[in-house]
Amino acid sequence: MPVREGEIRALVRAGSGHGRLTAPEETPWCVRFGPLEIPHTGGCYRLGYSYEISATSALSKRAFAFPDLGASGFAVVFRQFDRFTEEDDPPEVALGWVGPEQEAQLDAWLARLNGLLRARRLRD
Repeated sequence: MPVREGEIRALVRAGSGHGRLTAPEETPWCVRFGPLEIPHTGGCYRLGYSYEISATSALSKRAFAFPDLGASGFAVVFRQFDRFTEEDDPPEVALGWVGPEQEAQLDAWLARLNGLLRARRLRD
C-alpha cells in the first residue's frame, strides 16, 4: 500500500520538531535519517524494529502542496519491501519532509542513503 496524502499531511501538521527532516546523522554504529537507522555493518535497517534490507528497499521523494497548511515541499518515502499482508507492516512509510528550498540537498542525501542500502543488502 503506497503512502497516502493523509500520512504526509499528518507529518507536515506535526510541525518542524517532528516531521521535518535534517541531514543524515552519523553515529558510531549507524547513519540516522529521521526515524530510519542504517547500521554501518550487516544487512538490516531499523525503523522501530530491525528488518532485513530487501532488493526493493529504497528512499524516494514525493512532492506535495497543502495550501490550507501553508506548506509545500517533498516528503521522503521509504519503500521497505514489496510483499504486503494484513499482518505485515506497510511496504512504504513516510519518514518526514523538507521544504522546496532543500530539494537539491535532499537529492544528495537520498543518493547517499540509497547507496548505503544497496551496499548493506544481504546478497541472495
